[in-house]
Amino acid sequence: MDPDRLENDPRAVAVIGQDDLESRDPGAGPSAFNRPGSIAYDPVLERLFVADNGNNRVLVFDADPDDPNSFDEAIAVMGQPDFESTAARTSRDQLAPGSLGYDWRHQRLFIAEDLEHRIMVYDAHPDRLGGPTTAMAVIGQPDAFSVHPAVSDSRVAMPRITIDSDREKLYISEGYPAGNRITVWDIAPDNLETGMSAVDVIGHETPDGEPDFFNRMAQGHLDGRSLAAARAVTLDPVDHRLFVPDEYNHRVVVWQLDELNRIVDRDARWALGQPDVNTSLMGEPSAANMTTPIGSAYDTTTKRLFVGDGYHNRILVYEAAPGVLQSGMDASVVIGQPDFQSVARTAGPAGINFGVRMGRGIASDFLPMGFAVDEAGQRLFVADGENNRVLIYDIRRDVLQNGAEATGVLGQADFESTAPGSGAAGLHDPGHLAYDPANARLFVIDAKNKRILVFDAHAERIRNGADAIAVLGQDDFDARAPAGPSIFAPTPGGPPPITGDRFITPNGIAHDPVRQLLYVADGGGTYNIPADRILVFDVEPDRLANGAAALAALGAPSAEAPSPTTWGGAEPIPGQFRVRDTRGIALDHENGRLFATGSFESRLVQFNFPRADWNYRIGSGEVQSFGTLDAADLGGQSDPQTVSVARIEAGTGQPPLGVAIYSQTRQTLDARSERHSRQLINEAAVAPAAPTTTASVFVEGDERIGHDLYLFNSQLADATVSLALRDGSGAIVRQWQHSVPAGTQLSETLTPRPASDGDATLGIESDLPLGITAFRRTGNGRGEVVLAPAPATHTAAPADSATLPYFVSGAGHESRIVLINPTDAPMEGAIRLFDSAGQQRPLGTPSDVAFYRIPPHSSRTVASDGSGPMAGEGYAGIEPRSGGAPHAAALILRSAGGDFVNESRITGVRT
Repeated sequence: MDPDRLENDPRAVAVIGQDDLESRDPGAGPSAFNRPGSIAYDPVLERLFVADNGNNRVLVFDADPDDPNSFDEAIAVMGQPDFESTAARTSRDQLAPGSLGYDWRHQRLFIAEDLEHRIMVYDAHPDRLGGPTTAMAVIGQPDAFSVHPAVSDSRVAMPRITIDSDREKLYISEGYPAGNRITVWDIAPDNLETGMSAVDVIGHETPDGEPDFFNRMAQGHLDGRSLAAARAVTLDPVDHRLFVPDEYNHRVVVWQLDELNRIVDRDARWALGQPDVNTSLMGEPSAANMTTPIGSAYDTTTKRLFVGDGYHNRILVYEAAPGVLQSGMDASVVIGQPDFQSVARTAGPAGINFGVRMGRGIASDFLPMGFAVDEAGQRLFVADGENNRVLIYDIRRDVLQNGAEATGVLGQADFESTAPGSGAAGLHDPGHLAYDPANARLFVIDAKNKRILVFDAHAERIRNGADAIAVLGQDDFDARAPAGPSIFAPTPGGPPPITGDRFITPNGIAHDPVRQLLYVADGGGTYNIPADRILVFDVEPDRLANGAAALAALGAPSAEAPSPTTWGGAEPIPGQFRVRDTRGIALDHENGRLFATGSFESRLVQFNFPRADWNYRIGSGEVQSFGTLDAADLGGQSDPQTVSVARIEAGTGQPPLGVAIYSQTRQTLDARSERHSRQLINEAAVAPAAPTTTASVFVEGDERIGHDLYLFNSQLADATVSLALRDGSGAIVRQWQHSVPAGTQLSETLTPRPASDGDATLGIESDLPLGITAFRRTGNGRGEVVLAPAPATHTAAPADSATLPYFVSGAGHESRIVLINPTDAPMEGAIRLFDSAGQQRPLGTPSDVAFYRIPPHSSRTVASDGSGPMAGEGYAGIEPRSGGAPHAAALILRSAGGDFVNESRITGVRT
């Protein structure tokens, strides 16, 4: 690597651990490696330290550059009694390889054990080197046997190290999802000791500018809108709350929903496991904290929340009734441990071993825990991942206590067995669960077997080690999923096909007890192929069959695909119609919603299912809204335009006032931030008019403007409608008729009218009252179509006067006053313009007053010129002189850069 000899694409001059540059076989002894990792160099004594991970040792080589044979064999071994031994350590105070750092000044080797959350310091002096070495100090833990991750001035989590021997400083990097910081340690010989504290921290400081050793939030910011790897989601459908375990922020965030379980506030109200929604601490186990929560369940009858505290191998039980739930509260009961301080990984009837660690629940594609509640029977089902079983607990209040023993087990014949299994009774890393209360069935994600087992969980029939009654994802109980050499590696025969009857990596699961549908989140990763989708299965007991195919797929184009690239995961950035890395899901079957976590994007998405009716419940002075699905995305998937009607039917009380808001949006992608957004094109709001037999609609003479008419017959008989289009003099230029069958809608698009023909008025007469709505469609400068309500009147009776409450001109705004005379007599009068202070003056018009004369059944317009850099705002008063006041409306048109952008309609107030 000499600067004078270094060139592009250099070739190695020697190889350590193999006989030649082509060999790659693992081995032991003084000249071979098995998965070597980190290296450290001693520049004084010219030695090279190599972490030989697979052989559980550190080899030391003479790195004399003048000796061509110096790397042939190691000169010493650390962590083993000799070069041929490779056994793993039997006690945590013994050496294990990790990330290396070397202090050449004092001849000390530092080994960062990232998953043991500590740095072990060893004497590397040549005279004392070799054999099963004992550490001279431990940094990041209070002793050589503690391994709990924490973020403080004396604790570390997932460390990486570098050493500055000149200044006698150790720098420890703790990235995501640990402390998001670099701590600085004084390692001078007189200061080095087990359990020592850091002297400084980079990345976090207090408001006073002092080092903050306890803050661990990424970018120093966390709030109720932020998530870091959401792994599960639980719905409280009674008190309308959403619980989301936020794994790497070590908390469960709680959102308050509205009465229809809709997300109305994107800020979470509460956080469990942390003192508030703005804090993320990582400390010792207690009743108030948790580490890597990745599962939860809620009992609506007792209003208790069950949280899987992954790293602590326990279940925390919270009293979560409204008014009782609060941020930072203590759990009331712990299951899986005898007390709130214990974290042991055990089995038996009282033990739990979720096995959460790197590659299992952390940076992995499956979740080794899951929960489901039988509310009627007061039973809690718990997937105990690394013990390869599902435990059943009695959670009646008068029975449940700390360290409670399970009453039953599935996946194992007894409480002491833990081996992975298959077949009808075996489980291999079970994950999320779902319970069917109508049929007492338990659905279990059997992650490593890539299937879902269905058990008869009736309290009188269930037995320890019982066989499943059905399987999804495999043709039968004995079929085995193809396996690669590791969970992240492809299968030797290539990836399996993506189909609707096989799983890639099943994770989340939810059951609809009414429709007997099962929703299963199926992710990607195991086979290095994307399969991001949520499959929907028919699990009606009479129709459920082994290996059944899914009925549909959410978040993907279909449940069957010719190749993996057609799935949603093939898109580099998932949008509104795609899911990616979905782990937990929760179903609101009553209101037709599915909540799904997107772990990779640290988000929670909500799917609203298409439905024909909604139930409303509106208090006095309240507002409630319902919307259709947005049918356009970046992938080109779109539904055809559907035109229909909405009817409001009161159950109790008076019918509410309704307004329809028609929104046009487009999906955009910011390439730099990789975020999708919705850009609003325009909105049009229309208040429903009472059914009428007479209406008049303004039709502008401009071939660039289209007009759409919608008629709805809510009567029990067919209606006959006569339409007449009249020019500016009131003369009929076209007449036609339609029949509108009872209970149906009729829509018609009028032929664009050339500007040379002038404006027109469409008169509508029906023999039965109809609902009548009309819209204008205008192209803007961006190639989009702007929708706006057309000026119209639903009565033939004039008023004494009318006022247009808003009029604007200038700064890109232009206003057009439209007057419609629906009567058989001419109308005459004046329009007076006033500014916002009530002073009469011109507003982009030649004068502050304009006189009008409108023939019967025709229209007139008065427009501002829209000139000037400043917007003049005000209102207009209509003063009739004869024939009464016409129907008045103002069309507000806005332009930007010389291009028309959108328009809105202001309806006049008739008095």
